Amino acid sequence: MELKLAADGDPLCIQVCGRITGPALQPDPLTAFLGNDVFGRRVLVDLTQSDFLDSSGVGWMLGCNKKFREAGGRLVIHSATPMVMQVFRLMRLTKVLEIVDDAGAAHEALRAEVTS
Repeated sequence: MELKLAADGDPLCIQVCGRITGPALQPDPLTAFLGNDVFGRRVLVDLTQSDFLDSSGVGWMLGCNKKFREAGGRLVIHSATPMVMQVFRLMRLTKVLEIVDDAGAAHEALRAEVTS
């Protein structure tokens, strides 16, 4: 798994490339890539280039989501491939994680937050 910075600003846009599995998650790739202060920011995670998510990947995403909430940031996941989306739905993660269809919907979710 590789993380790529698509846009550095507000929001911060990150693209996840490759399989999201246990071996790729040690140490925490998000913290290693951007530091601990990332959790206080608004971050959009693009999954168009990630075709597989195992139970370790699910745990990592849930842990990240918790860290974002605790630090006052926000995590929005978008553009999940069909296989990854199937895992999200099967595990009912759509009720826990903020997952939207595409980048436009992700940006719209953040705009809605500002106007509410």
